[in-house]
Amino acid sequence: MKSHLRIYKILIFTALTICACDDMDDKNPSTAVDGQTDGLIVLCEGLFNMNNSSLFVTDGNSATYNAFETVNGRKIGDTANSMIVYGSKIYVAVDISGTIEVIERQTLKSLGQIDMKTATGTSREPRCLVGYDKYVYVCCYDNTLCRIDTATLSIDTEVQVGRNPDGICASDGKIFVSNSGGLSAPNYDSTVSVVDAASMTVQRTIDVGLNAGKMAQTPLGIAVLVRGDYEEVEPYIAIIDSEKLISRINISATNFCATNYGILCYTYSYETKSAEFYSVYSDGAIELWQPEMQPQTPYSLMFNTKNGDIFIGDAKDYTVSGDVLCFDSRGNHKYTVCNVGLNPNTIIVAQTTINKDITSDENVYINPAEVVSYTPAPGQFVNTITSCYKDGYSYEDVLSEALSRLEQCSPITLGGWGGRIVVRFDEPIVRTEGTELHIVGNAFSGSAEPGIVCVSSDGETWYELTGSAAELAHNYSITYKNGTPITWTDSEAKSGTVETNEYHTQPYFPLWLDAEELHFEGKRLPDVGAYEESAKRWTFTPFDWGYVDNLSEADGGADFDLDNAVDANGNAASVDNIRYVAIYTAVMQTCGSLGEVSTEVSKIQTIKHL
Repeated sequence: MKSHLRIYKILIFTALTICACDDMDDKNPSTAVDGQTDGLIVLCEGLFNMNNSSLFVTDGNSATYNAFETVNGRKIGDTANSMIVYGSKIYVAVDISGTIEVIERQTLKSLGQIDMKTATGTSREPRCLVGYDKYVYVCCYDNTLCRIDTATLSIDTEVQVGRNPDGICASDGKIFVSNSGGLSAPNYDSTVSVVDAASMTVQRTIDVGLNAGKMAQTPLGIAVLVRGDYEEVEPYIAIIDSEKLISRINISATNFCATNYGILCYTYSYETKSAEFYSVYSDGAIELWQPEMQPQTPYSLMFNTKNGDIFIGDAKDYTVSGDVLCFDSRGNHKYTVCNVGLNPNTIIVAQTTINKDITSDENVYINPAEVVSYTPAPGQFVNTITSCYKDGYSYEDVLSEALSRLEQCSPITLGGWGGRIVVRFDEPIVRTEGTELHIVGNAFSGSAEPGIVCVSSDGETWYELTGSAAELAHNYSITYKNGTPITWTDSEAKSGTVETNEYHTQPYFPLWLDAEELHFEGKRLPDVGAYEESAKRWTFTPFDWGYVDNLSEADGGADFDLDNAVDANGNAASVDNIRYVAIYTAVMQTCGSLGEVSTEVSKIQTIKHL
């Protein structure tokens, strides 16, 4: 340990004041697209339970980010899995939201939503779509195949197929559905259901192998990505017809797409973070296809049947805005469209006309101008990109990355108890009727990791925004000391070590902080996690209101009111305007292999009411 390292002391009412470098002038850079004659529509699925799926559109000259929201004044939903163009409409399967969004292809105006929920209101998890003979078919993770009437935009019939269908294809009067059994892993399904399109009855099942996924009609036959068990059974591509398994392509494929000549696929190594691409021809020949520029993390593939161009969606690290790379058939790089959105999973060549001069009844949300400080407590996601860190980053680099992630709605971990982030807004946030702050975490049903919000007008005098568990909270402090293991002592005369787990083996103490100890003070909330012995799992119970990463955005857990401000003694305070917001992890609990309770935040915004 270096002798000159200093101790960081972070108090809830005393902010650590280090300024970030804000040199991100171009928030959505995009390269020039010389020679591109077709427009692109890119579906970006966003992050699970974050309600941030989006559409990106370019006509070859200009680009529109969040195009669906721009046109319709609302978000497309949570975890959009797939998209097709069929006739004059675009259909998007939105998994967690439980909807099929139907969109006018030319203008991106919403034509309606088809409800895909159970009687109790839970999502049926629509996964994949295919258009065939004036209908659109969707396979759902509730073991069904549904047929949508494209005239009435409603489900006209459905049929039970295998477990958790995760791929779909149409050919010669039949709908093929691959059954993954993913919800009962490692007891995967291994079949493809062959459904008569006219009668919507299952004619037969074909055994293709464990964990069947993506499907496509190709010159080799109907291709099925068989993903194996991720341990002993390797992936491969199965080729079937309407009766049986014909052959298998023994490439450990991660993804594939159909081409004019056969199949293009890639294998991706999560250890080396590299991909290899292969062309598989209709005669069975296989050759290496080498793109001139390597994507960081390939996430989607598309082949343009008109000119042979190949598009690769690059998810980067899955939590920042990805790119779309275009290559010719020989692998020569033609252009890159940058920052299309989070996790681009579907790319379609199509022209649209975007009307950006729309009005909306929704509120306007304004991002902070600066991340003043960011000091996570030791935890399992510290020193990963979720803590805004990459090898060699300085503290200033981390602050800049944190601001960028908030602008892109990407999650930031605050680590264990006390870890926090402080942001500054350019314009004062004035107390109004209703809520003034919109702060989104990563909460969803069964998962709550509450954090407390504090506000200030000058960055020196702080007020807590109290929540429903205020009477159960108490003053608390903790000091973490770096080492192997990391140790802690607290204000209750207790001590211990920061537990590590096999899934996250990197150092848990923030590498970019020039510190040997971290000291935090604030309020400690009661534990939220409980282990259910009968179910062998942890469940997390949220508080009623008032905390970040406690209730989901859809359940009203993202809006905060300055009327709830209290001073350091817990007395109600009249706070008329603020410019600084701080959030810190407020539960001190470790939950077995799941690790520490750690507040995450992806948006810190002020609300401008229209």
